[in-house]
Amino acid sequence: MSHAVNLVQSLLKRDEIEFISEFAQEFAAQIQCAFLGSPAEMCEPLRLWTLKNQQATLVFWKSSTVSREDE
Repeated sequence: MSHAVNLVQSLLKRDEIEFISEFAQEFAAQIQCAFLGSPAEMCEPLRLWTLKNQQATLVFWKSSTVSREDE
């Protein structure tokens, strides 16, 4: 079965989901691992690494936006 089908089937058992964090980010990590030929156990570390980089980028962007507004 495909990564998407497995993930969707696991989410269908729940009443509510948060689509981005519970499907999109997970699916992206699974696909990247499959594309790179990485073992399945590397998907979660990759997902967490991606989230940390997103957060760092947002913090940098917000701090640079604030400093420009002060000029």
